[in-house]
Amino acid sequence: MTKLILLCIVMAHVTFIINGQNPTKKSLDTIEVSRGYKTILSFPETIVESIVGNEIGFVANVPQSEANRFHTRILKLFYDDLVMEEIPYTNLHVITESGLVYDFMLRFTEKPKQLSWYITPEMASAHMDKYLKTSNPSTNGYSKTVNDPTIQNPIIRVASEIPIDSEQRSLEGNCAKLQFEKARIHRYFSRADQVYLWLKGIFYQDETLYFQFRIVNDEGLDLDVNFIKFHIATEYDRSPSNQRREVEPIYVYKLPQTVSGKSENHFIAVFEKFALDKRKTMLVELDEASGSRNLSLSIGHELINNPVAFK
Repeated sequence: MTKLILLCIVMAHVTFIINGQNPTKKSLDTIEVSRGYKTILSFPETIVESIVGNEIGFVANVPQSEANRFHTRILKLFYDDLVMEEIPYTNLHVITESGLVYDFMLRFTEKPKQLSWYITPEMASAHMDKYLKTSNPSTNGYSKTVNDPTIQNPIIRVASEIPIDSEQRSLEGNCAKLQFEKARIHRYFSRADQVYLWLKGIFYQDETLYFQFRIVNDEGLDLDVNFIKFHIATEYDRSPSNQRREVEPIYVYKLPQTVSGKSENHFIAVFEKFALDKRKTMLVELDEASGSRNLSLSIGHELINNPVAFK
């Protein structure tokens, strides 16, 4: 009997070692995602990068509302309604501002069993500065904790040396120069009755793309703008519609709430540098509040991949 008890204790200890000492992390290996629900991941610090293995079906978005001071720490996961094919699995890779790296598997399901996940630093799989595993278990697998002032983290150090609004001021100054720049792209527009959305030019500087737009309202009734959204659309030969995912500009300059009748407006949308292949386009959608004069402008890869450089 004593031998049997000892054997059970040994087996339990081995199982504990194999499965790891953090049961929460094990349960986070696979996160369920669906069409009709949003699965929310809340991280302990700002998210600087999120990468989904298969971007056709699975979507990961950081909320853009600045009204919530925690919005940069939240990741929304869902499955694109426009994708008919149901891809069962993919991976998710997340990096936070201190350099912690988190890896998860995403699984498509009709209804997730859990919709909210609260991520802790102990769940990280690595660190970008390679302060990795040590023999001291009290450090949770890292040689130093994230808050240790002796860590020379380049991300934190560089950010602290830059004035808070310097990047925004730089973007604003560039946009002011470009707002009324003469059109470099001619007769590229979308139209709803006598309301037009024109693309005037695409400019490039410092790994950043500036899209110059012009809204013209030749009708007598004011145009109240509900929203303008940007998507990357992929065309499939056998699909009657595009598969698309929303992309957020890093800065928008002089976007109007209202374009008065018989007037026009010029605004700039700024994005981090990207390029498209011949089967992809950028789709710009302007939605009218309390009206149906909605506009949709498709911008081809040949324009996006050949911007005008400026200083």
